[in-house]
Amino acid sequence: MKEIDGQENQTPKKRRGREISADIEAVSDGMECSTSKRVSAVQTEKFVLWVVLLLILITVVLVLFLAGNIDVYYEGESLVIKSSMTTYSVLLKNIKTVELSSNYDKGSKIMGTDLYRVSEGTYSNSSYGRYKLFVYNSVPRYITINCDGAYIVLNLDTVEKTEKLYNNLIEKLGL
Repeated sequence: MKEIDGQENQTPKKRRGREISADIEAVSDGMECSTSKRVSAVQTEKFVLWVVLLLILITVVLVLFLAGNIDVYYEGESLVIKSSMTTYSVLLKNIKTVELSSNYDKGSKIMGTDLYRVSEGTYSNSSYGRYKLFVYNSVPRYITINCDGAYIVLNLDTVEKTEKLYNNLIEKLGL
């Protein structure tokens, strides 16, 4: 009986060892599976992050290349220059001279934008000092307006529209 009791005692011990070994293998298999799932999730998150960053970069580039409009119109006794960033108004009676030219020195930007399509804001150069700029960069004609020593340089999106605005302004001012 001792042998039977001894065998009974030994057999469960051996079984327990095998059971523990099987449990360890099952747990390690589960860890490998969850670890690979974690790695896959991290890779997916990184991929999504890169896609989002790429979309943001593309949006910024498109804004830099396509953004910006300049519109000029009369409102009562004022000339109104409306751009993407601001609206600037000048009383017609304060305009002293108006010139049309094909070249000027943009100088340096103090505050505003200098995008691919348009430049607008407050700039400074040696000819005008601190002045207001509203130009389409691809249009080679500019209207320079002198308002009691404060200068505005502007143009419209084509040479034809810029020249038409110049002629209309000269006529309206009687210069």
